[in-house]
Order: sequence, then C-alpha cells, then structure tokens
Amino acid sequence: MKAAVVRNFGEPLVIEDRPVPEPGPGQITVRMEASGLCHTDIHAANGDWPVKPVPPFVPGHEGVGTVHAVGAGVTGVTEGETVAVPWLGYACGTCRYCLTGWETLCSSQRNTGYSVDGGAHRGECIRGRAAYLRRRHDVQGHQGRQRPPG
Repeated sequence: MKAAVVRNFGEPLVIEDRPVPEPGPGQITVRMEASGLCHTDIHAANGDWPVKPVPPFVPGHEGVGTVHAVGAGVTGVTEGETVAVPWLGYACGTCRYCLTGWETLCSSQRNTGYSVDGGAHRGECIRGRAAYLRRRHDVQGHQGRQRPPG
C-alpha cells in the first residue's frame, strides 16, 4: 500500500510502499477513504512537543474508511462497515481512567497518527483496536451526506 511517512522531523513526507497489515486479536484493518491532516500532524512531523512520536510514522487521524478485515475476538463490527478512526487509537481499558470513561487520560494510551500509524494511506489499510473505532450510521462515505431516514 502507499503511505505518506514522516522519516525525519521537519522534512517533507515521503510516499512509500508498505505491506498491508493483518489484524491481530481485538483489532481490525480499515481501507481508508479519507483522513484529516491537521495542525496536530504538523506538530508531530516537526517534533514540536516534549513527548515526540518515533519516526518513521504515518500521520493522520480522524479518518473514515471501510472495515477490510476483522481479528480474533472482535465483536460489534463486521467487514464492509463504514467506520471513523479517532485520535485515541488504544487505551488499556483497565486503569481507573478507562474504567470511569476518561480513556484520554490513560497513561498507556496510543494515538492515531502519533504513536500508531495514522490514516495518510492512499486507499489502503490501517490497523487499530476495534474497541476505539466508532461505527458511522449517520454518514454515507467520506462526502458526509446524511442517509435518508428509514
């Protein structure tokens, strides 16, 4: 698959061929249709923050795509469904923050496009924990058109 990769801080993205990932237990792969690249991604690519991502990495979060493959133990999402990929790519699910609905404060969190590869792929797949991918029932594709009722 083609991916836009940060190889070194402060340098232009490099388009690379990468293998299509296989989902592990509790994970799915998503064939990306669209992904945002926002100022967070610019800060990440420039290494601006004290906690820096580790190059090489693929930026892009808050993407939309279609479930391509489902790993063992995944429930509630199936191949072919449209999902949105959020900034929070992983949280432990067992700490006091996760258990009280504050996963964004989890000290084990990993973020899409920062500590796990993001959605800056050309129509291919990313891998994420299924528990943190949100199904989109109100959006049809990446154009953002609402589906008619019924």
